[in-house]
Amino acid sequence: MEKKNQNLSTVLGTLVLVACVSAAGFWINRLQDDTITATEPAVTLTEEVETVAVTINDSVQENYYTTAYLDGMSAFEALQTIVQREGMEVDYEQYDFGVMINGIGDTLADDTTSSYWLYYVNDQSPTVGADSYLLEADDKVEFRYERLDF
Repeated sequence: MEKKNQNLSTVLGTLVLVACVSAAGFWINRLQDDTITATEPAVTLTEEVETVAVTINDSVQENYYTTAYLDGMSAFEALQTIVQREGMEVDYEQYDFGVMINGIGDTLADDTTSSYWLYYVNDQSPTVGADSYLLEADDKVEFRYERLDF
């Protein structure tokens, strides 16, 4: 009888040991699945950022900038993004046809010389105000201070 108890104890001990090892293996695997290792990137960038090129030409100097393109962005919003980032100011008035830019930085429109700020998109002069012209990715916008001959 003593041998039966010893065999039963051995079998029960083995079963308990197998159960403990199995449970430990289960929890170790579960912890490994939930753990992010340091070699995994936290964020994967799959797309490049689309941009818009903006030139500000005050007739003395041309400055070139880029800004991220946002769907529905107007030419005026692109300008505002640049001047805010660069610490400049833009002076403008709102009319029925849209925004009229009176000044960028220190260069203001001058009625006495008929010099004004005009804008071009891809070397074309739009027929609407800069706030109404919606850009596309990779557009080239130029704000140019020019003398107009009427």
